This record gives sequence, structure tokens and C-alpha cells, in this order.
Amino acid sequence: VTDFYILVVWLLKGGRTPQPQLPTDPPLVSVVMPALNEEETIEYTVKSIREQEYPNLEIVVIDDGSTDRTPQICKALADRGWIRFLRMERRPGKSAALNFGVRACRGEYVVFMDTDSTLDRGAIIRLLEPFQDPRVGAVAGNLEVRNRGECLLTRFQALEYITAMSVGRRFKAHAGILSIVPGAFGAFRRSLLERVGGHEPGPGNDSDLTIRVRKLANRVAFAGDAVCLTAAPTTWRS
Repeated sequence: VTDFYILVVWLLKGGRTPQPQLPTDPPLVSVVMPALNEEETIEYTVKSIREQEYPNLEIVVIDDGSTDRTPQICKALADRGWIRFLRMERRPGKSAALNFGVRACRGEYVVFMDTDSTLDRGAIIRLLEPFQDPRVGAVAGNLEVRNRGECLLTRFQALEYITAMSVGRRFKAHAGILSIVPGAFGAFRRSLLERVGGHEPGPGNDSDLTIRVRKLANRVAFAGDAVCLTAAPTTWRS
């Protein structure tokens, strides 16, 4: 049913994806990423954000007590002027790191990302488009599996992402019942983050934050064309 509904909506729009429109005076967008032992991926992720077509970005990386070379790599990136780097010596957890990053950033909109993900070049522009509606308080991005061809497990997970995230969230957004902006890639109005007090500790912090933003009578949108690629686990144990 959801597949048929989304197909009808797509056809009513002309069966095509319109090109994103860049604002004449693009507001500052802060990309906030917590990092924990991400020495193998953090620089690659930062480079993908710097290649975005959106021109007014700041990248804020918060180290959540890493024990590998993540702090040294981030310090070098900060010295190049690529990121703003914040170091937390003890590990307070992901929620605390995200809240620390929000307090330190300066953007009108805050994009949360994982440090093992990469973006299509137009992802952030498309993620911001629904905010043209002042009733929209948060926007969920679309997640796809980067390594889907690696093994049978990653192929299964790629199918799960399509059905549960791409189609399922698109349907829920149209129906006005979308209840989660994924921590891997999603955006919020900073003013609303400040009003609800940011992330709460514990599992499911992204859905909890989304629900609290919705209680302020704001809509939660889904940007299906704002694509974030993430690496899926390749073994049953992981």
C-alpha cells in the first residue's frame, strides 16, 4: 500500500525530481558530528561535506573520548581550517557530545551526521528545502547502504533501508506521522533544539528528540533526495 501511495505522489509531481533551489542569501548551516574512535573514516567524511554544493557551512566535530588517533587527525583538520574541533577528555556519551556541539555551533540550522557516512553533493541543499515551510521544525534525510554489493548481508540491509527508510519514511511524512529524524543524517531548526533542551541520554535519543520537537506543533518532513551513504555491517556478530 505504501509503495503504491508513494508511486502515485511521484507521478502527480510529474515523475521527476526538481533541481534544488539555492537561497539567494543562504543561512549558515552547522554540521555537528560526534566522533568515537573514527580514525579510519573521519577525514573521508569531512571531505565529502566540504564538497557540498551548499556554500555556507561550518563543520563541528566533537571527540567523545577517543582512544585511537581520531583527536590527532581532527586537530590537523582544524589547523587547515576545515573543521572546528572540540575534545572531551572523558567519555560522557553521544547525547552529551551532540549537545556540546550544538552549544558551540553558530548555524541557524543544525545537521546531525555520523562520522562514518558520506553525502551526495546536493544532499544538504535538498535537506534544507522543506524548511521553506515555516511549520517544518525538522527534516529527515534519506539513508542508503554504501557497501551493498559487498556480501549477502549488506544486500539484505540495502533492501531494508529502501523499504523501511526510503519508502516507509516518505509515506509517514506525507501522512503527517513521521516520528524520527535519524541521527545519521537529519536537520533541525536550532531555535527548536534550544527550546526542547537538546538530546536526552540513553538509547533512541534521535526519536526522542524528534517527538519533543513535534510537540511544539511543528511538522517533521522527509527529504528523499537528500542522500547519505553509510557502511552496513558485514558480519552477523557486528
